[in-house]
Amino acid sequence: MADKDFKIWKGETKVFMAIERTMIGWLRYAGTIGVGAFAVNVLGHGSFKGATGALGAAQALAAILIAVGAYVRYRQRIKLVQQRYHGAFGDVAMPAIAGFVTLVLLGGVVCVGFERWYGYTFRAAECAPLPYPVFDGAKPPFLYLSFHGSNQPVNAYCHAALGVSGVHRFALSENGSVKYAGPAVDQHSALLKMPRGMAQARKMLFILDGSAQDSSVAVFGECPTESGLAVRPFLGRIRPEGAKLAAAFSHPYGVSTTSSGALRISAQNGGAVVGIDLATGDMSVVQKVAQPYSSHMRTLDEKSGPLRDIVIDESGCSHVADRVDGLVRHYCPADGDLVASSKVTNPIGLALDPEANLLYVGSYSCTERPSSTCAVHSRIMVFKLHFGSSPKKFEIEKISEAVAPSMVHPAGLLFHNETLFVLEQTTRSLVSFTARRDGNLTYHGALLKDLPDVPEQMLISFDDC
Repeated sequence: MADKDFKIWKGETKVFMAIERTMIGWLRYAGTIGVGAFAVNVLGHGSFKGATGALGAAQALAAILIAVGAYVRYRQRIKLVQQRYHGAFGDVAMPAIAGFVTLVLLGGVVCVGFERWYGYTFRAAECAPLPYPVFDGAKPPFLYLSFHGSNQPVNAYCHAALGVSGVHRFALSENGSVKYAGPAVDQHSALLKMPRGMAQARKMLFILDGSAQDSSVAVFGECPTESGLAVRPFLGRIRPEGAKLAAAFSHPYGVSTTSSGALRISAQNGGAVVGIDLATGDMSVVQKVAQPYSSHMRTLDEKSGPLRDIVIDESGCSHVADRVDGLVRHYCPADGDLVASSKVTNPIGLALDPEANLLYVGSYSCTERPSSTCAVHSRIMVFKLHFGSSPKKFEIEKISEAVAPSMVHPAGLLFHNETLFVLEQTTRSLVSFTARRDGNLTYHGALLKDLPDVPEQMLISFDDC
């Protein structure tokens, strides 16, 4: 009699497992909407900063709401099972809402992708300049500025916030002010991804592209003869041949020219100085300066490769910044032996005053936003170069140093007409110092502020464009 009064619902276990599988399915869907869509955005934009905008926030919010809704429905259904409810367990609202959210998100992705393709394809002239007024009456000399760039230059072409992959020029006036004079090169044809150092030789402009997918040298021709400010035409690229040379040339950063007009390039991740003979286009390793960078070396102190800038002085000696070892290495002659090393904390940018034989070195202590610690330890160091009768008698001495307000990461350095220009990466600004021949620096002020992307390197050009 007791067995008849107590009836066991044999379907309870199967229903419970079905409810659990349903919840897991919804959580998988939420993960696809959130994490999967975010990963697609990162690949599409080429960086995390381009994938964390309004569309990324909408996807994350939708994923959270779907996951919460799935858990709520799971608890409701478990309670119904425990109460031995024999009615329907179906849900019309959740699939309808999920379908609507999917259509909206897919439509948003398609619209954003179409808008960026349309901008690159049909609005090239409009999107090429930075979001500044262009000074039409600009005359040389010009400061060429390169920026951190983007792995997806087509997507970023009309969106400077995603990364400025082109090189832009600023007219330098006699009073030291700068005015924007538009793009310097044909970025639409070249599609530079991560422009770094620049050099002029043989009436051509050479721009290093530090992209991991295509570490190369982009070559641009001389200024067109047409009236007005024109851009330099894109001629092609110089690429390393062979796996060993490609590894040594990984992420080219700084470039300088020898007295014969050849290029000497410091490869940030390759740890080597690579030379290019412009007469033949041949590329070869000149010096192995530091251990090549690889992903397994990544620590808090080694977030990237060792080498930074390189400069060659009037006597033919080269100076290479090694950030990881905290050294500026000096080679005399440029393709010869190491003759000295100068201890500098995190050296990055280098510049020369050829008449006074002064070497300027940008040094930083951190990469965070401006703080009292960074302001104290990030500085410009000045070294005096002494050349003897032979390379072995080369000597160098530190004679002064200087700081500037909010100077945290002094990357690009350029000396011109008793002025030292410094590109400050953390605050995205261009600052200047009055540079005296005795090595003393006096901070002058910020010439440019709030640049649209992280600035990298500078070059002064006396050509008409």
